[in-house]
Amino acid sequence: MEGIEIMRNQNRLSNISSLLRKEFGIVGSVIPVAGENENYLITADDGRRFVLKIAECDNALAMIELENMAVEAAAAYCPDLSLPRLVKTCNGKIAVSLHTDKKPAPLQARLLRCVEGTGWFEDQRISVERCRDLGRRVAQLDLALSAL
Repeated sequence: MEGIEIMRNQNRLSNISSLLRKEFGIVGSVIPVAGENENYLITADDGRRFVLKIAECDNALAMIELENMAVEAAAAYCPDLSLPRLVKTCNGKIAVSLHTDKKPAPLQARLLRCVEGTGWFEDQRISVERCRDLGRRVAQLDLALSAL
């Protein structure tokens, strides 16, 4: 299987930078961030921001395709909603296979546009209006995803 070799050592950020340049044509800084999988905040030299997500599950590519379909359906139904949209590789792929020295199966890396803002857990201004807005957004997403 075609893929990029990536090591789990002190050269990891350098390897991620090489991956970004080769596969996405992006040069910039790489900072590890928390998340369900292995995640990196990418700030391109031109100021654009992205999140690189590396998935370790056996069905990672199928999950990426499903998540992308869900985001695209939600974006079509709710165009004013900020969503982390997928950035395809220079070759038009939705993900890049990564091989490591520790995992027999390849990992899948994908790049998403960063959605700027403050998470609900960080903002202490809870109000009836904000709760209604959240409920409206959840209902919009539910309707958008019901067609899948």
